[in-house]
Amino acid sequence: MSRLSTAIREFGALKGLPYYEPELLSDILAGRAARMPRLTTTAIDDAMGAYNVNEPQAKAILGAMESKGFALIQG
Repeated sequence: MSRLSTAIREFGALKGLPYYEPELLSDILAGRAARMPRLTTTAIDDAMGAYNVNEPQAKAILGAMESKGFALIQG
């Protein structure tokens, strides 16, 4: 069933493409990734405590919050 769930999510994402902002759509279709912002150790430690996550997860959360546009966190 997990394979079907993935296909359904991908189909939903494709159906939504016409509704994305043009700049965001072009970045997604071109596979351009945003640069990871510089994060302080204090910010990472605070996020780890606030969200009860490990260091890589905290970095992903903070990076997504600081990046412009679309962020995808896997896992």
